[in-house]
Amino acid sequence: MSEENSNTPPAAPAVAVESAVQQPAPAPAVQAATEDPRIAAMELELSKLREELGLQKLQTCAAKATKPFQPLNTGIDDVRRQNAITTCGGVAKWHGLSSTDRAKILNDGQCPEISDEKLNQYFGPKSSATEASRLARENPGRYRALRILARERGIL
Repeated sequence: MSEENSNTPPAAPAVAVESAVQQPAPAPAVQAATEDPRIAAMELELSKLREELGLQKLQTCAAKATKPFQPLNTGIDDVRRQNAITTCGGVAKWHGLSSTDRAKILNDGQCPEISDEKLNQYFGPKSSATEASRLARENPGRYRALRILARERGIL
């Protein structure tokens, strides 16, 4: 071979490169926390409080999940209403009674004193389904009584 064609440089010698990962220096706050026992004690207390709070949240969720189911019996209420109308002597006599009296008959003698405005809040055309659902969950008996009253007043 001629020397004119050998323009390739000679191979470089193999050099072993060691990659050393350098650990970053700890932040001053972290370094101070590891050196000061009071900060370490406060962090330990904070972690215990967080753990306790987590347990309380779990207990609250478990209590809500295991709350006994109380059916609203809306279908049964409709059947009871129809039976009451029949027992009363018919639709004409039933509607001859005041809405409060009809609600008392259907609610075993009890009728909540509540304005139509409040009933409209739960059952009216512009009612809040969220509030009605919350009432049904938290106090099914009151929800049932209000539903009956709203039906007898012509709101529902």
